Amino acid sequence: MRSVMLAMGVAAFVRARFLDGLSPRDALRLVGAKRVDWAGIVLAVVMWLAVVAVSAVLRYEEDLRALVEGVDWLALPPWHFQRIDGFQQLPAAVGGFALVANVVCEEVWFRGYLQDKLRFLGSFSWMGAGLLSTLYHVFEAPIAYPGVLGSLALAGLWRVKRDLASCVLVHALLNAPVGSPPGRRGVPGTRHGVTPTRHASALPVAYR
Repeated sequence: MRSVMLAMGVAAFVRARFLDGLSPRDALRLVGAKRVDWAGIVLAVVMWLAVVAVSAVLRYEEDLRALVEGVDWLALPPWHFQRIDGFQQLPAAVGGFALVANVVCEEVWFRGYLQDKLRFLGSFSWMGAGLLSTLYHVFEAPIAYPGVLGSLALAGLWRVKRDLASCVLVHALLNAPVGSPPGRRGVPGTRHGVTPTRHASALPVAYR
């Protein structure tokens, strides 16, 4: 799925350049590739902390995760990278590049391109974009769906700042593997008999 997301990130620029008829500079500007907006970076950190705080106080993720795991076809599939040894055996540089490229390309597609295409939803376009980016991750629903608040935060940040770097920062922070707290050991879905090789993130996960 990482390769799919890389293709979608490239497709966002290609569509803007050739189908929408934008110049290369305007196509890059459309997807938020511009000078770093430091105010946006500060706002990004604040929003990340807010999502983490809300999750820690309300503890809604556990209930959502249990609800999703109750649906068999939404269980984490055995080929997911968190359930196989192959990903762990990749050189750190290769694995790191794959994860970083995935985060960047997801933001280019969902924020830089798709969110603008949902403007027909009016004032609800950012919410639609946030929900769609969460629903897309059906292949890792037990991990991604409980982090829907993170997806909405990213969509809201894009609506306010239109800064790709800020959204990439929030996405990376939400996906940061910081270990699992008590009561949340391992990756959801182990009831299906597949043992994961790493722990899920303790922070709210917008998607991976």
